[in-house]
Amino acid sequence: MLVDLSIKDFFSKMSSKDVPGGGSGAALVGTTGVSLLIMAAEMAQQEGYNLNTYISELQKLQQALLQYIDEDAKVLSNALPALTAVGPDGNSDEWNGVLEKAVAVPINIATASIKALSIAQEMLKNAPHILICDMTFAAISCHSSIQGAILLANLNISLFRDNQDLVEKYNQQIIELNDKAND
Repeated sequence: MLVDLSIKDFFSKMSSKDVPGGGSGAALVGTTGVSLLIMAAEMAQQEGYNLNTYISELQKLQQALLQYIDEDAKVLSNALPALTAVGPDGNSDEWNGVLEKAVAVPINIATASIKALSIAQEMLKNAPHILICDMTFAAISCHSSIQGAILLANLNISLFRDNQDLVEKYNQQIIELNDKAND
């Protein structure tokens, strides 16, 4: 599992031609942001600020994003051979089925990071000044995770074959995610 690697080993693996890919990177960046938010909430408690209400939700988002690091790598390692097996003239339903899995993970990453970004915005209203820099960086990390995940989802959506309804369904989800990320 990628999440069990050291940081050095993770990045060494990422710089090779094997998985992980961009989705795992987006999830990692989101996890970084969420982890900083957890740290800030815990430190704020020590300063007498009540940001403790966010910790439980942030911990759930942290675990979800960690899972998406491995899930994206698994989907990617399965998708490439499956798409090659289907081939350029193969069955469109089979092709689209593989791609739907490749779209779902980045959408999940973006959704989790949007939730974290929303929490960051709330926390920033009530945080001690000493934590503003860390929390701002956390929010930027979450936003970067969202944008990276949306970019990857869009790439995979563009590869769907002969199913405009499917394209429109996912494009609508991307528009909604983008709107939420930029509110």
